[in-house]
Amino acid sequence: MYILKNKFMYVLAFMFLLTIFVNITADEVEDFIEKGRKAYLQEDYKQAHQMLQKAVAAISENISAAFTPFLPAAPSGWQKGEVETNTTSMPTAEGDVRVTEAGCEYKKSESDEEVEIYFTNSPQIVQPYQQMAARSDMMKGIMKQRGLEVKEKKGWFIVIEKRGEADHELTAVQQAVAIKIQRASNQETAQLFFDAIDLNGLLQAAKQ
Repeated sequence: MYILKNKFMYVLAFMFLLTIFVNITADEVEDFIEKGRKAYLQEDYKQAHQMLQKAVAAISENISAAFTPFLPAAPSGWQKGEVETNTTSMPTAEGDVRVTEAGCEYKKSESDEEVEIYFTNSPQIVQPYQQMAARSDMMKGIMKQRGLEVKEKKGWFIVIEKRGEADHELTAVQQAVAIKIQRASNQETAQLFFDAIDLNGLLQAAKQ
């Protein structure tokens, strides 16, 4: 029991540090942690687990929200939809990695045209493009043969793919974050949304 309680207190201490790190509303998380601690000391393990799960969920939501301010406002003639966020843990060879995603759909007024933008730091998406960027001189010719346009802007490695007659996808990667702009009717629309993103702000958020 002594070992279990020490482990539990370690978890509490770790979660407390996380609340400071992500600048979350401390009252909510601390309330969950305190209720969990009391339940654990009363040997109500189910309640303790539920409270700690709520604390973790609140922290994860705040981490995900770090990307949301950089989803751009809707351009003229477009409407911005509801922002969706998600934070998960992904196992890698170097250990677990926190994967954060935030996305939003944009609809063109008086039209059925839609564009989706999302940001992610998922290694499964970021790393292949990082490898392509490292070999960009060699890859440009190969990718052009496959109908892909490759370019760079302000340090971002950008790939534009025509997936259908009115379906273009723009992927941009720098450091540990990727931008995906999907279902754009043409390359100009994809570029319009990309240019509206605060790229420097997004990079800083990805480093947190």
